[in-house]
Amino acid sequence: MLLMLLGGMRVGAQADLVLFTSDRDGNREIYSMNSDGSNVTRLTTNDAEDTEPTWSPNQRQIAFASNRDGDFAIYMMNPNGSGVQRLTTDIMGSYASSPAWSPDGQSLAFVSNASGVNQIHAINVNGSNFRRLTQTNADAIDPAWSPDARQIAYSSSENGGFEIFVMNSDGSNPRRLAREDGADSDSPAWSPDGTEIAFAANSGSGDILIVNVTSGETRVLTGNESAFASSPAWSADGSALVYTLSPRNEQSIWLIDANGNGLQRLTDGINEDIFPVWGAPEQAAVVIQPTAVPPSCPGAATPRMFVGAEGVVTPGLRNNVRERPDRQARNLFDIPPGGLFEVLDGPVCEDGFFWWQVDYYGSIGWTAEGRPGDYWLEPVGGVRANPTLAPVVTAADCSVEALRRSTNTRTQPSASATAGEQINPGEILQVTGKSPLSNDSPHLLWWRLETGVWVREDVVREIGNCTGVPLVSS
Repeated sequence: MLLMLLGGMRVGAQADLVLFTSDRDGNREIYSMNSDGSNVTRLTTNDAEDTEPTWSPNQRQIAFASNRDGDFAIYMMNPNGSGVQRLTTDIMGSYASSPAWSPDGQSLAFVSNASGVNQIHAINVNGSNFRRLTQTNADAIDPAWSPDARQIAYSSSENGGFEIFVMNSDGSNPRRLAREDGADSDSPAWSPDGTEIAFAANSGSGDILIVNVTSGETRVLTGNESAFASSPAWSADGSALVYTLSPRNEQSIWLIDANGNGLQRLTDGINEDIFPVWGAPEQAAVVIQPTAVPPSCPGAATPRMFVGAEGVVTPGLRNNVRERPDRQARNLFDIPPGGLFEVLDGPVCEDGFFWWQVDYYGSIGWTAEGRPGDYWLEPVGGVRANPTLAPVVTAADCSVEALRRSTNTRTQPSASATAGEQINPGEILQVTGKSPLSNDSPHLLWWRLETGVWVREDVVREIGNCTGVPLVSS
């Protein structure tokens, strides 16, 4: 049997990671850290603003807001910052923010100004079924889905100041849950058991309060009159919360237990550290039973996927997913480049391809693995081959695998540099360094390979632990 690894970590190991937004490197980007404040890791690299990150329930994706394409929109990416894809479009408003996952991971609620005022909307993660949920003429912001998926909490100014409301998840039956005299209340966050909602009440200074969803009774969690507290987020077991505290001219992230004790500072306050969010409950490691050796399939690429694997669509075109394993079958949906999926069944030989049944956020169908030398699907998380056909790569250092039919390298980390050797699809080479961002590729890193040449990060797949690779200039 095989213990499946994701990027060198056990499945669910992200559960104790806190995502947050910081300007510590010059502009707002998304970072992660351990829940004790250690191991701060930058996930996005962009000249624009990336903010408001949130984990998907299965920990496989991060949704966030960004203005990297002009107006603010909702994006998704993999936990290591790769595979960024835009979810909302211009017709869904010129401003979209505050994404919140549904508990089944198939939808996102978010704020959009598509109706001319900020309102709560929702969209399926495959980009379909964009819908408006709140129907007021006042601002409605900060959606948060209840753990049982039946309700959405949010903040609205329909009565003047901002107050905490709850509605059914289809937008029906909105009702006010909490208000604080003389204070704006926002940033609601459900406790994991669904019995309480933490929120921020702001009136010059600010506190984190907790309201009982059934009784409406509130209690004060924090009480610092000289500071401004905001953006609470619960731990997976409901025993503690992280939040932003802004004394004087700093904004830092703090941790406190659910009874208001054990206050602990997680970031130093030198920078703007805001919008913390905790991971979901840690799951047991996933045990995968390898697929039997696949049947003969003349003309097909040697299969590298296997039942139970998590896969990703390689750079290039979107991958068609069909009703059955047949190129003439009805196309059900597409998975974009970088899109993650789970393999449910297969392989089936048809039309000279190996086909796999896949689950893409609840949408299920069949997709082909690719042609010899041109794979359209890749296993992820350090598993590069069907375990019955080739050994599993578990390198502790950093290597990369070429994804394209023929991948060009350069003698320097620049697209205008002299071409170096070509590397073949499936070829794995050790990484010895990474470049600072270059002027001709401002959002991409270059990897320096053991042979001394350079390759751009978007045409290869990382294997092993690449977080500690040193920066080098040439």
